[in-house]
Amino acid sequence: MTETYHYTECGLDNVYLVNGFKLKDSRLRIHDIEGLHCAIGRWLMSTRKRLSGGEIRFLRHELELSQANLAFLLGVDERTILRWENARNKRNTGNPAAERTIRLLYLERVFGNPRVFEALEPIANLEDQLNQLGRFSYSDDHKWHENLAA
Repeated sequence: MTETYHYTECGLDNVYLVNGFKLKDSRLRIHDIEGLHCAIGRWLMSTRKRLSGGEIRFLRHELELSQANLAFLLGVDERTILRWENARNKRNTGNPAAERTIRLLYLERVFGNPRVFEALEPIANLEDQLNQLGRFSYSDDHKWHENLAA
């Protein structure tokens, strides 16, 4: 019987490899690591359970997003992402809508269609614009003019 490998290097505590790997001199070699990570992501998408902090971190890494960028897309503070991810083995008790959005972002990436990213970015940019201060100046032409400033 082939020995399994507890693949904690992916950042998850519940992933075991049955085959497709070689251990030689304490060095791990995985065949098609990108394919493996895609399979792990699909497995996470197929579960109905809330994501753990480690699973959120795994998906964020697979999306190639920083915590700041994910926070921007979700409309939350960067510390919120940090807090979710630091609850490594606990189920996320945070925002279910944000979790669904992370799942959608991942599914879009897997299927090669950036529509969710494209839809979220203008919303995040709009929120930034709404948070800007409205500044007005009275000019020599005796009219008020709006000058937006951050």
